[in-house]
Amino acid sequence: MTSIEVARQEPERVKAVYTFDPWLYAVLEDIESDNYCINQPQVHVLSDGFSPVVKEWFDYDTEDILQKMIDNSTTKKQESIILKEINHYHQCDAILLVPMESFLKSCNKWQCNVG
Repeated sequence: MTSIEVARQEPERVKAVYTFDPWLYAVLEDIESDNYCINQPQVHVLSDGFSPVVKEWFDYDTEDILQKMIDNSTTKKQESIILKEINHYHQCDAILLVPMESFLKSCNKWQCNVG
């Protein structure tokens, strides 16, 4: 959401937008009423497991809302990609940071050959 909102508020500064599982709940009503879009070139990457969770917990379809925002855009340079058989966790740095933080907290010797 941050990159999308900054692009909307500061179009002269942001030349393109690239998102991973964008969180659009904060601007849901604006998108639905056609009052929200960004006009920079944009690529949105969605994980297959993200939308069902959002739909269950927040009662909106991320893919539909994102597509509506894209359709409202004036740029023709736009892409929405859905990565199959992955979840939101696989796209973020948490998959790297959680093991590293656990290692740092334990004060053990770093081990790269786990398995």
